[in-house]
Amino acid sequence: MKLQKMWILVFILVCGCGTSEKPLSDEQKAIEAVSQGSVYVQDHEYDEAITEYNKAIRLNPEFALAYSGRGLAYMMRGGYDTAIADCSEAIRLDPMHAVAYSNRGNAYAHKGEFDRAIPDYSEAIRLDPKNAYFYHNRGLSFKIKGEQAKADADLKKAKELGYTPD
Repeated sequence: MKLQKMWILVFILVCGCGTSEKPLSDEQKAIEAVSQGSVYVQDHEYDEAITEYNKAIRLNPEFALAYSGRGLAYMMRGGYDTAIADCSEAIRLDPMHAVAYSNRGNAYAHKGEFDRAIPDYSEAIRLDPKNAYFYHNRGLSFKIKGEQAKADADLKKAKELGYTPD
């Protein structure tokens, strides 16, 4: 839900920039590319998304959201190690980027590395304690590890925060 709000904000920023007669700055073009990349991810067009995120990174190499988005696209294609590297770069650029921690946690979880996924989910929760998906994903990781009490607590918290399966 919070990620969706973030993409809407990016969209609004891009649309607002497009009404001016002035040419777009590189930063504005990078925001536009990230916005388009997120549309491609939502449409499961991961190669196209990666192309857009690459464009954003070329335009603004310090844009953490571009690395996080590209990491998500790589993860959805099964490129877990590349996803982890991109999310790590997003975190280096913006240590407060909760979604980057969650995306990296998801990539670790897909690799079966739950001992590495759980700390990332925990950091995402610390940064954004109202995000139900972070609790849900950490709960699933605890469940797979056989830590049922922790799993139950996280899954309950996710439900309280409004988690609903997609």
